[in-house]
Amino acid sequence: MTFEWPNIQLDKTSFSLKENTKGAGLPKMILRSIDFLKDYLENSSSQKICLTFPSKEDISHYLATALTFYSIKDDFLKHASEIYRAHEIYKPGDRLILNDDAIVEWVGSDETGISFKTKRERNASGAICKVKFNHIIKLKPAPKNRHALSAYKRVRKAFRSNQDFELDKLLGINSQGNHVFIKKSVGLVSKLKNHKEFTDTVFLNNSKVSNYIKPGFIDEDGNIETKYTPIVIANSLGGIQLYKGAGNELDFLVIDSISFVTERLTDFRDIDDNSHPILIVTDLSEIHLLQNIVDLGFTPFLIEPDPRADVQDSKVSPFQGFEMRNRNFSKIRIAKFVVNSDEIQSIAKLLQSIKINPNDSPEINSLIFSSIQTFNLISRLIKSINDSDLLLIGSKIDELKTKYDDNKLWLGETKEPLEKAICGMLSIKNSGNKIITKSSQFLEVINRERFTHILTATENEAAEILKFIKQSPHIKPESKHVKCMCTLELDDQLLYEYPKSVLIVGWLKSTTLKRLLDNLYFDKITFLFYLFEDEYFNSFQRNHSNSVRLLNTTDLSGEVREKTSDSLRQLFGDTELSDNDKSIDVEDYELKIEQARYSQYKASSDSQSALSAKRIDFQKDYFMFSSESHRLLVINDLLDKLSDSIRLKKVEAVKNGDIIVFLSTNRDILVETVERIVQPKDLGMVKKWIALWKNILCSLYQSYDQDISILSRRLKENGCVKHQVTIRNWLFDESRIGPSDNIDLVAIGKLGQSDELLNNIKLVRSAISQMKTWRMQASDIILNKIKSELYVLVSQEDLNQNRRIEGLGDITVLKVRAISNHWEDIDIRYVNKLFYK
Repeated sequence: MTFEWPNIQLDKTSFSLKENTKGAGLPKMILRSIDFLKDYLENSSSQKICLTFPSKEDISHYLATALTFYSIKDDFLKHASEIYRAHEIYKPGDRLILNDDAIVEWVGSDETGISFKTKRERNASGAICKVKFNHIIKLKPAPKNRHALSAYKRVRKAFRSNQDFELDKLLGINSQGNHVFIKKSVGLVSKLKNHKEFTDTVFLNNSKVSNYIKPGFIDEDGNIETKYTPIVIANSLGGIQLYKGAGNELDFLVIDSISFVTERLTDFRDIDDNSHPILIVTDLSEIHLLQNIVDLGFTPFLIEPDPRADVQDSKVSPFQGFEMRNRNFSKIRIAKFVVNSDEIQSIAKLLQSIKINPNDSPEINSLIFSSIQTFNLISRLIKSINDSDLLLIGSKIDELKTKYDDNKLWLGETKEPLEKAICGMLSIKNSGNKIITKSSQFLEVINRERFTHILTATENEAAEILKFIKQSPHIKPESKHVKCMCTLELDDQLLYEYPKSVLIVGWLKSTTLKRLLDNLYFDKITFLFYLFEDEYFNSFQRNHSNSVRLLNTTDLSGEVREKTSDSLRQLFGDTELSDNDKSIDVEDYELKIEQARYSQYKASSDSQSALSAKRIDFQKDYFMFSSESHRLLVINDLLDKLSDSIRLKKVEAVKNGDIIVFLSTNRDILVETVERIVQPKDLGMVKKWIALWKNILCSLYQSYDQDISILSRRLKENGCVKHQVTIRNWLFDESRIGPSDNIDLVAIGKLGQSDELLNNIKLVRSAISQMKTWRMQASDIILNKIKSELYVLVSQEDLNQNRRIEGLGDITVLKVRAISNHWEDIDIRYVNKLFYK
């Protein structure tokens, strides 16, 4: 350990989302995790630990802040005398600038403050004033162009306010706002925006967190704006690497999620030098990544919530979502009802036996996908089949038969199982209610259990089930109050309804099920499955059981137990299943379907014209591949009348249920708007300097036979530490104006042997900044046009209306259904464009 653990009464603190209100204390889970962290690091030879919460929310920011408080107090107890010795380098007569404002002359100092001479006024000599240390932020030699002393009034005006005494009161120290005693910082790897929101919106003992500790955000060169900063923030491990590489030291490093490590393993190995402890904060959403960090030497622990703990009753508590999810985890129970149908099981096995090949023609893969979709439609019926159902199923099967006849000569070994599956579905359709379905079991379960919600895969299914429940004479009146919803409607509002029990009437896909379990919306989940769906669920649990067994569980006293948490076993299982249960790996099966379905959009293995992108699925069967830098227009607040703002979000910030607006045009509206609002001469000059780095990079790429790996390696040799994916985005992502780090521009200039670039780094940087400003101005103009058009929508029910905005084009408004959890190399022609399945 690089610091000891001085006494701080964190259990006496109060946090709130509103000033001058009674807030909430730190949840016991957080306090216990800090105590556990102390004990582990004091008694273990390892300095790497991973704390896994059922749901972490913003907890990494609270933990990093708490560790910063310990670090500050520890440094104060060891180095407080430096507050009074920091200015011993100055001598009487030295001209200095106080707090970047007033010019003063050094006279002398003692333990109570520093004496300065100020400007002579009238016939009197310059006044001597004594400034307490807490009024001094900065004191340094006066610049050459400012040598005249400031008047006494200006010196007084330059004094620092007393608001920073908050930190002294909290920690029981007497720094008087002077932080020269701080030797090392706590590092936090997190999205910068998230930490800014935390420090600016959360109140600690009725004062903003930023009034206690002002974070230093690591810039493109690994520097921070102010010296003696107690906590430094980077949005990637690369930032921490640059910060440490510049000679700065850390007391502790907190990483907000495993993905920051797995996506930048090279950067992690560079900073993993055993000079300080490293804490990763994660939750159930990353349980599948645990093995990766175990291989790096981390020990993962589950911080298990107290099932008896209540959610703090405070409307302004920042911990409500955290506490509600963890309460649900401690009480989670899963039940299954399995319906056996030989006909349904036979069709499922036939479809599973088909080898899905992404290299097959789009027509053959379309036939296979249509067969699976039609079978899903049949297997999800939970009511007696009526004429409307028969008509829909019949039309789907007719489409299948047509596609089958068109492609049967090229199906090969796929032909037999596919033909039998289609015949089986036709038999069910012709037999109607003679085939056993889930209907009788559904009536029994819904009348016996009191469910608050029924969850389906699609909106149509939810509407049909709700209609059936309202009309059926076989369902008890008290059971008719259940809410029917589809997975698209899952959001955090569910957390505020209690108790909550949900009936899920069919398989939802592994990714959707994982999201449901990760978010802990419900404390009781009941599945109504056919046998093949139960096999899917067993496979899902089996795939995650190995990760579950990696977690060491801490009980309420902080002791480590070997037994797996009961709640974890409910969610993900922890035992090996028999060979009979291993008939299918559902996640692998669904992944192959996804890969084949979207194979035509992916870049070939030898293609260099690719961008890293994530797929976003929308309602109405639309989808897109969004690159890392692309910003989407999110209009949730506008439609809900919460504000008149449209948010620009990158794919990493977009959530399920977000409402996105798309412009349907082949023109680059942003570029056109910039050209309209900027003088041609000014625009031409900026474009010249921006094109300089890009042209050099493209020439280098061509000189290495378009081999991105060679280009990446050579740039790294010249100081560029960016990932190969980022470099490829520089080449092909037209929305990229330029690298954010000067060190990368220098590396490009060195490798390209371009004196023009190396001698004009500041000009290139200025041009990049200017273009960003112009694009922001253009973006505001476009957003205001969209806003004025969309604000007339009275509700989200009006989203189906087609609209056209003069000068921009047609707009499409869609709700996000699902977001892929992994990046893919997509052919540049298909990136950041909307497609229909």
